[in-house]
Amino acid sequence: MKKRFETKKFITFVYFFFAVLILLSSCSKRSSIDKSFDDIPSADKPAFYTLVKEIQQALKELEYPDELSHKLVKIINVSKCVLWKQKLDTARQDYKDKNLSAAQVAHIEEEVVQELYRTIRKDISSDNNSEHFDLPSIIKDKKASCFGYSQLFYILGNSLELKVEVLDVLALANNSLPVNSRHMACLVTLTGNNVIMVDLTNGFVSMPFGLEEEFDKVGNYWELKNQNNRLGIHRRIQIWDRNGVVATIYYCKALVCYISGRFPEALSFLTKAIELNPKCAFSYIMRGNSYSQIGRYTEAISDYSKSIEIDPINVDAYYSRGFVYNKLKRYLQAISDFSKAIDLNPKYANAYCNRGNLYCKLNQYSEAISDYDKAIELDPKFAGAYYNRGLAHHESGRYTEAISDYSKAIEFDSKIASAYYGRGLVYHQLKNYTNAISDYDKTIKLNPNNIDAYFRRGRAHGDLNQYMEAIFDFTKVIELNPNKVDAYYGRGLAKAYLHKTEEAKKDLQKAVELDPALKEDINAISDHFNLGL
Repeated sequence: MKKRFETKKFITFVYFFFAVLILLSSCSKRSSIDKSFDDIPSADKPAFYTLVKEIQQALKELEYPDELSHKLVKIINVSKCVLWKQKLDTARQDYKDKNLSAAQVAHIEEEVVQELYRTIRKDISSDNNSEHFDLPSIIKDKKASCFGYSQLFYILGNSLELKVEVLDVLALANNSLPVNSRHMACLVTLTGNNVIMVDLTNGFVSMPFGLEEEFDKVGNYWELKNQNNRLGIHRRIQIWDRNGVVATIYYCKALVCYISGRFPEALSFLTKAIELNPKCAFSYIMRGNSYSQIGRYTEAISDYSKSIEIDPINVDAYYSRGFVYNKLKRYLQAISDFSKAIDLNPKYANAYCNRGNLYCKLNQYSEAISDYDKAIELDPKFAGAYYNRGLAHHESGRYTEAISDYSKAIEFDSKIASAYYGRGLVYHQLKNYTNAISDYDKTIKLNPNNIDAYFRRGRAHGDLNQYMEAIFDFTKVIELNPNKVDAYYGRGLAKAYLHKTEEAKKDLQKAVELDPALKEDINAISDHFNLGL
């Protein structure tokens, strides 16, 4: 999918849109597009203009602006397309005149599909960038995502009067898709009703097959009957009409907004996508995710539930709904959804990890550790699972195991500040103050505003009688949170040890002011150091 192909420039077409207007108005003045096609025989020019009009119409149906058409024809070999169109027209006329059989016409159509596939693959390289679904970006960069490729094939194929539909692929030929991802391909119906599957990203054009012979219709989806997959085609698909394709364009626009944090815009695009194609589970999931990001959890749960209604085996919907239930502290419902996601995809490491987190919240540490074990078995470099398992061991009093897991988390993600902090806490509890301070140092380096790390480091410095360092840390805590009682208490005690009597009294009095329950403890400190409080 990452392979790039050298781009070959074909004949340049200039000012297509104006040329078509000139042609339609029968103006005698030669346009620049006419001059660009001096190498096309005069007899073929009407066919060329007919074809570019078809391309323009296909673009219009997908809600792209008219002016895009003259840019699109610059990156394809329209001369070849004209020849393919003539070849198809001749074959279909011969079929109508009973000079060719349906099978012979289908064979010619298959040849044209192969040629179109090779042309697009040669001139447009595969790229997973989220913006390369959009035709202007594809034309500019000559790179396309799977949906970008599918749109190109859909537009050009239908302009040639091939019957092309776009496929939403839910299970690939050889394996399931990664979670939270989509894949698009195309389906071409041949004369005689056989079909061929075209996937420009994964690089194949299938052998012809009967759709209903190879697939069962299950709800809104087509599912492959023979899992041995003798044809090497995708296993689970939805077939989109024009509305489905336009809806997917809106979905992709929403995805770009979502990635950049523009959630209201994402919601607007997704609502349009759902209006056009209410049978797409992914649009509901993405809209649910957008609602979740802005704290509208009720709407998020409603969308995830709608997605599950459309596709009861959609792993992502259960996972996402479980995530929101967790935010709402509806832990049992969250566990149920993560469990369903695991049932549907036993290799879903994140689902095990998140279910483990919920078990921790319910103090069911044994179940939590079992889930973290499974997540790590599935993904041995899963830093988050090591960290969470370390936390579970820590809270269960298994300090050696906790240190080991925090260290593993750091090994696989050296920027996970919480792992340094957690390990520092364990060292601190084990009275290994030097190692604790070292880990608090790393926590603060990664997160300079971590109040807890400053406070704990101040405590550790105090435990080592390093009172000046302790005062520095407690002062930083107070700067970040002027109402942190324990910081005034700790700083006052450190100053008392350094015989800074007046400063110590001021801090300890502030602590009592913020928490009167400390009065007895502070009186004891005052008596010990003769502070006179």
